[in-house]
Amino acid sequence: KKLPTYSKWPPSSSKKFIHLAVVRKERVSKKEADAFTRATIHGTEIDDIYQKKEAVDFSRVGKMKDGSLAKLILVEGAPGIGKTTFAWEVCRKWASGEILQDYGLVVLLRLRDKRVREAKTVFDLFYHPNPELSNAVASEILHHEGKSVLLLYEGYDELPRKLQEEQSIFLDVLHKNALPHATILITSRPSAT
Repeated sequence: KKLPTYSKWPPSSSKKFIHLAVVRKERVSKKEADAFTRATIHGTEIDDIYQKKEAVDFSRVGKMKDGSLAKLILVEGAPGIGKTTFAWEVCRKWASGEILQDYGLVVLLRLRDKRVREAKTVFDLFYHPNPELSNAVASEILHHEGKSVLLLYEGYDELPRKLQEEQSIFLDVLHKNALPHATILITSRPSAT
């Protein structure tokens, strides 16, 4: 028996939108904020970011104002605001050649996944059902120390606190003890970062 198909799934990317902003260090109250900053404050208090913001075009993700590549990118947002959608959209747009073509590889690490959480080495992070392929990819990435690799730490707030605070492969990569040339993009709730 053939299962029915639904033409509305997956939704087209044109129906998804994500408002990105660079967050400045300058704190503001909701009353003092400009229209863009006010629109990003939802009243949840714990996950709102009360700082001056400036809109960013999606095609500029990962680029500094001078055009150089950022080494660490933090994407914060309240629950349900679209951080996971953003991470998937970055992967999709990179794979289709629309953005981030300075990177030879973009790797999405969903930090809520058990297999990812249990990773102890760089080799464990690059899983594929074919172990030879996994090892070949990890070896190549290690050989080049992560150069031209973008790692997306999706859901940093869902990584157990122990792995955020104690010695772990996630901190080794974040602190550049492993893959020192890789760029890391982290998505998280503000209350966790």
